Amino acid sequence: MSLVESRLAPREAPAEASLASALEALAFHRQADGTYQGSLEVGVLGNVATIVVRRFSEARFGREAEQLELELARYLLGEQLPSGQFRAYPDGPPSREATKLAQLGLRRVLASNTLLAQPLHARDCARCASALEAAERALGREGEKPRDAVSLRGFRMLLEVIDANGPGSPPRVLPDVGTLAPPLKLVAWSLTAPFAGAVERAIYPFITELGPLLELMLGGIRRRSALGVTFDALIHRTPRLEKWLEEDARLALLEHVLARQEATGAYFFSTMYTEFFVAAVAGELSHISSTPLRERAERALHDARAYLSRSVVEASSGAYVRFLESDVWDTAGVGMAVLMGNAPALPPAQLAHLARFVLAHQTRDGGWSFSRESPMTDCDSTGFVLTFLGSLRAHRCCPELDLELDAAIARAVDLLETWQADDGGFGAWGKSSLEKRRGPVGELASIALDVPTEDVTGRVLMGLGMVRKAARADPAMPMRLGSRRLESLHAIASRAHAFLLRMRDPRTGLWPARWTLGYLSGTAFVLAGLAENPFAIDSLCRDALATVLAAQNPDGGFGESPDSDRFGNFVASPVSTVLQTFFAMDIMRTCGLRHDAPAYQDALAFVLRKQSAHGLWPSESVSTCFHGLYYRYNIMTHCAGIAALVREVNAG
Repeated sequence: MSLVESRLAPREAPAEASLASALEALAFHRQADGTYQGSLEVGVLGNVATIVVRRFSEARFGREAEQLELELARYLLGEQLPSGQFRAYPDGPPSREATKLAQLGLRRVLASNTLLAQPLHARDCARCASALEAAERALGREGEKPRDAVSLRGFRMLLEVIDANGPGSPPRVLPDVGTLAPPLKLVAWSLTAPFAGAVERAIYPFITELGPLLELMLGGIRRRSALGVTFDALIHRTPRLEKWLEEDARLALLEHVLARQEATGAYFFSTMYTEFFVAAVAGELSHISSTPLRERAERALHDARAYLSRSVVEASSGAYVRFLESDVWDTAGVGMAVLMGNAPALPPAQLAHLARFVLAHQTRDGGWSFSRESPMTDCDSTGFVLTFLGSLRAHRCCPELDLELDAAIARAVDLLETWQADDGGFGAWGKSSLEKRRGPVGELASIALDVPTEDVTGRVLMGLGMVRKAARADPAMPMRLGSRRLESLHAIASRAHAFLLRMRDPRTGLWPARWTLGYLSGTAFVLAGLAENPFAIDSLCRDALATVLAAQNPDGGFGESPDSDRFGNFVASPVSTVLQTFFAMDIMRTCGLRHDAPAYQDALAFVLRKQSAHGLWPSESVSTCFHGLYYRYNIMTHCAGIAALVREVNAG
């Protein structure tokens, strides 16, 4: 009998058996060091970006690289619909932009992959050619055009420019706008300098960090193009101008991106950004005169390529590249899920191991990032980790870590106090200078603007509430935190509470999410955060619960349409999904619905039916970085299931 089974024996009730199976299935996400990492699957976009950028940056493609490229192409083929179009994201609707993206990737594979000329891969060659023909016919059909996310269109245009200017491509004129970059940057700087601080606090760092990477890549494109050669010939006549435009600027940008590479080899814990990083740095190698800098760049490339090779995930129809590195978030998520009941569902030694990993990766400013070794601290990860550490502290199951936990919690609370926006909410990164309006973050705003959001604020409240709970459980903890910090806990929570009251949809009683689809997830996190703090929420719960119960499907589950984000109001879906059902169950629980109520039991029966024999649940595309572009995040569904079952077993 395994350790998990022995802790849960006897396993007679369906929920207990399901929980034990789910705990065993955590092995699918467990890494060699005992921490956890899920797979973020973004679909066509991720694979096409990998194919195109690698062909742009890698002068030599070995057999192993070409074999991986074929696996990425096979995955793309699996995303094509019978109509010839491709899905916007896994399990998503047909998309013209995704279809054009898939065409771009498949054409590059057909044009460049030498394995396709071998008889062994004749079928792959025929499938790619057939898929391109079907896609072309689909794009040429008249009729209603599916609505595409602006972000997907932007990525497609960027990748087309990169693909058109690879080493084997003829020179293009369009990218030579790079020659105008210095004067344009000078004008932009002079106009925005007075507002630089506010602008920096309003824009996502993953947007600002993309600039230096693309600027280095555009420099390489210009050097390979006809106009770029002419421009270089002109500035060579004026050495001072050349030094200002070329050498100093390139070296400064190169130093910038090298300094921001993470110890894992990743750039901004993202495979796509790391591909851009490799392309940018590889393009500069032959232009670096300094031996130490060149050696540093070569090491950085080695580490980045090793990280990218670790990020490949095998799928039933090929392979895809994991979109983001998320081991800090995922490890904290597992720990938080198993601590949702009256007794931990994992042994104290294992929980202590997870806690030590999280503690070891607290950033210098006192918060946490999505991934290990990343300096990109964010409010969301900090609040999420606080929920895990506060729960662990409240359960008193790892007393040997109390001092370390209290010190880490104190630093995190201090950081959140300084990063709370003036309107009381929390954005993703730092203190946002923007004010949030009621409703979902709009499509254009979701691409670049870091506004305070309801779901992040709810998760921060969950963390602060767990710290308060832990402080009540152990008299030593308030002494270590200090009276000023305890007072700040209440002040932060009160401002966040006022923000959430303003953001609530008065028609439905629900709150939208920013980083997952729609209103069910946002409301689940907001109500959980409010419930962990001393606020009266009965009336809030009553309205939210009425809306949620009215949306239950005949199969007992719940679903939500992407139209919730598009139109700015809750739109239920007749197709039930597991993760949305778990969110609805969370709302029912928080709102005081008894676990034996018919609506709750019907939802529980739905998720129990959906669990596989291996203990896993199907993962749907519910998480998001950009409005209208969603991705699968399998471990998020798994943790939500474990949390729901832990609460159910305790209630039973």
